[in-house]
Amino acid sequence: MPGAKTLAGKEKLVALLKKQAEANRPYAAIGAATAQVLEPHGLLKGKKATTDTSMAGLLADASECENRVLVDGNLITSRSPGTAMEFVVAVVEKLMGREAAREVAEGLLFV
Repeated sequence: MPGAKTLAGKEKLVALLKKQAEANRPYAAIGAATAQVLEPHGLLKGKKATTDTSMAGLLADASECENRVLVDGNLITSRSPGTAMEFVVAVVEKLMGREAAREVAEGLLFV
């Protein structure tokens, strides 16, 4: 999963994520990015998160890694590309509310 490792080394991205977290604004990761970007930069401290099952060992607390999508305050994480549609619905709900998320879910044939 070289993409997540590459992202972890991008100072501007990490600074933006930290700024979001510090300002109590939404930030998110999917798949290996949770373990390889957020965890090493302290962005999961005090938060529950999920990640790709192959990366669970990299999290300080892997107890939530069975969840497909997990929202903890302003942090949204998801396991893998296979959970991307559920992830986007969670992001839309966080940013735009439950009704908008329901409409997106219906459009994705969830409901």
